[in-house]
Amino acid sequence: MSDIYEKNTNLYRDDGTFWLDDWKFQRPIFFTGYVNEYYSCKVDKVKKNNSEFLELLHKKVFRKNRKKEITRLCVVEKGKKNKKLHTHLIIETPIHLSKKDFERFVLKSWLETKGGIKSYDFTPVYYLPDLKEYLGKDQSIKTELGVDEINSYTNKSVSINS
Repeated sequence: MSDIYEKNTNLYRDDGTFWLDDWKFQRPIFFTGYVNEYYSCKVDKVKKNNSEFLELLHKKVFRKNRKKEITRLCVVEKGKKNKKLHTHLIIETPIHLSKKDFERFVLKSWLETKGGIKSYDFTPVYYLPDLKEYLGKDQSIKTELGVDEINSYTNKSVSINS
């Protein structure tokens, strides 16, 4: 998080509240997953890979309960240097798993997707508000980059336009 970024006005609602604050995490992990050449140039392919990843992860984490959801904030971003797309995820560790076991499930699920490659990163979460703001830096109504709303989940109703 050492990169300097500008505060994005698109992250604030009309009433001045920070809309990413609606995501509440108890034991979050921060995962960055990179995709192969075929997936790294189109946002819709990355989002499709994210869907596949989350489905695989869900099957590993909740073998019997198909109705449960994992709270997650999924962001598609373009690299500064190589201009390739990748995924950032703040994802809540389910209560019945240790962080280590959950990270193992995350990695295994990522590598089982069609686009996921062995280039990844787990970063400790120290201060969640700064991390959320960092993830929202590319969020704009004018671009497909930023929060992957289809693959993000919170128990609350969340909208960038509210």
